Amino acid sequence: MEKKKTTYAPGTIRAGYSYELDTVVGNLTHMAVGKTLSERMEGESPDFPVVLLENARSLLDSFGQLGPHKSRVLMRVATMSCAYFNRYLPGPVWRFLGAELKIDGGRVDLAWVDDAGQVFFDELKTTRHGQSMSKDDNEQVSKYVASGRDRLGAGFLGVRFIPLMFPASAILATPSTGSGAFNSCLLSTSVLGLDRLREAA
Repeated sequence: MEKKKTTYAPGTIRAGYSYELDTVVGNLTHMAVGKTLSERMEGESPDFPVVLLENARSLLDSFGQLGPHKSRVLMRVATMSCAYFNRYLPGPVWRFLGAELKIDGGRVDLAWVDDAGQVFFDELKTTRHGQSMSKDDNEQVSKYVASGRDRLGAGFLGVRFIPLMFPASAILATPSTGSGAFNSCLLSTSVLGLDRLREAA
């Protein structure tokens, strides 16, 4: 007898988990990371995993009723936030500028500056579909690179495109001098990659 396949309604994952909750996870991750970084700027030296979880939990209620998915959303946010802190947190030469900063073309997830005035943006992706840059991702990063270049000139270093579930696919997008919207290289080999930042610490 052929085994009956289980099917789910369009736009859902098992147990009715809607893909729309991916947006909640993304927004909450930016907010939790930003809140934790702001606290660090104020002189605290938090135990990041604990503080991130507390911050994510405190922010969760502002997104309305999530029903049975609340704990799942919270765990995803905590996991993604910790992944950022463990892999991509810049060294001490970098100062956090803010989260969800409005620029031409949208809002950048996170922004950083050093004492010399050099700036870069981080664009975080928290979904399982972020292994490669989509057309929409490409357009978004292109706008952020162009805005950073136009506003800051040579002081703008680029945009780190970070799919948190797929670290090997993270790239650094820098202003292009040619016909393309931006140049890119793997983040693991760039000057804004983890190893170089840790060496500078």
